[in-house]
Amino acid sequence: MNESNIKGISVRAFIAVILVIACVTLAFMKIPIDETLKYLVVSVISFYFGNKIPNPSQTPSDAPDATVAQKTPIAEVKP
Repeated sequence: MNESNIKGISVRAFIAVILVIACVTLAFMKIPIDETLKYLVVSVISFYFGNKIPNPSQTPSDAPDATVAQKTPIAEVKP
């Protein structure tokens, strides 16, 4: 997927960072944050990480926990 870039930074990342900085700044200034802004920030961050394409080097087979041991049942219940 081709991502729009501004000087090498993706537009999605730029928007997400600006919203998070605004929310954090409002929190430090002790200005009440509207629920709508909170939902917007959570939605944008969720969208950003939800649509992020993993690097080709990060495949599930490379993960250390990718191998799952076969578990045998403790006891089989027969009807």
